[in-house]
Amino acid sequence: MVAKLGPIGALDAYGAAGIGGPAQVTAGAPCSYCAFPGLRPNLGVNVVDMPVGRSVYSGVLLSLNQEITNFSRGVRSASFRFSYSHSKNVSQGQDATHSLLANDYANPDRFTGPDALDRTHQVSIAANFDLEHSLQLSFLSHFASPLPVTLRFPQEAGGAEVLVTDWNGDGSTGDLVPNTTVGAYMRSSKPGNLPQLITQYNNITAGNSPQTPAGNALLNAGIFSLADLQSMGGVLQPLAAPVSHLAGLGWYKTFDVRLGWEHHLGERFTLTPSLSLYNLFNFANFDTPGYVQSGILNFGSGSLMSGATLVQPQNTVGGTSSFANGRTNRTSLQPNMNASGAPRSLEWGLKLSF
Repeated sequence: MVAKLGPIGALDAYGAAGIGGPAQVTAGAPCSYCAFPGLRPNLGVNVVDMPVGRSVYSGVLLSLNQEITNFSRGVRSASFRFSYSHSKNVSQGQDATHSLLANDYANPDRFTGPDALDRTHQVSIAANFDLEHSLQLSFLSHFASPLPVTLRFPQEAGGAEVLVTDWNGDGSTGDLVPNTTVGAYMRSSKPGNLPQLITQYNNITAGNSPQTPAGNALLNAGIFSLADLQSMGGVLQPLAAPVSHLAGLGWYKTFDVRLGWEHHLGERFTLTPSLSLYNLFNFANFDTPGYVQSGILNFGSGSLMSGATLVQPQNTVGGTSSFANGRTNRTSLQPNMNASGAPRSLEWGLKLSF
């Protein structure tokens, strides 16, 4: 098979013939000819929402507030706010607000870690001044530590995917990279030790005991030898090396200013025109929610997968360099709250209160 079709062709042919399970071979439909048809072969894949996940938020919040009247000449009153939170928000998936598929169907809460909105440190500083002639001047600044990312395998083996990326043996593929958990990158794993994590996986896991539980079942049944599976890439594949001078996910930082004028129209109406400058100092913000680096790592040198590369691709964890032009996911101007952290922008406002 390998001599006639090549490694990828052979793996694709065995995959189409049913070497995997119904999730990979028949897109979930019952698969009587699959090597791993499931506990109920006539059912195929049946996704059922069950309340077996667990999401926990814990944190400490410090808030200091100060109100001052007759603050200084020309300032009738002033208020100051300082807030700092140290927190952790963990769950079994990156987006805890949606129904999620388990990362291990046999043990749903096995992989638990920081979700996609977890920020360890968050600092907010604000100041408001009521000036003479009904003028209002406000300052607001936010600083927050980087978001986390979950490291996963790519899925490139089609119907034979259970042989390549299902190392925990639950039948689902595209598993988390071994020795990591949900939201591991920028928490337990950082840019400084990512090369070591990948090298350790390549040498010990992919290079020493590369067969998945599904592959082991085929070996124990005498259908293939380990050499057979390795020759067509039906085992855990090595990951690509990181680029030099890795850039981790960025801190969030912004400083906003607003100047308004409150004008009373009789006793019932108040008109307030305003001018706001967002991100006054034009801080560059990267890796904001929904636009973080991808945690799906690429297969690398020595892999038989067609998409393998020598180093991780750009905008992927391990492929984003801290050099100039190395980061391309800077926050841009967008509607509403999606523009938070975008480059400096000017807003005219007019509010009518009654």
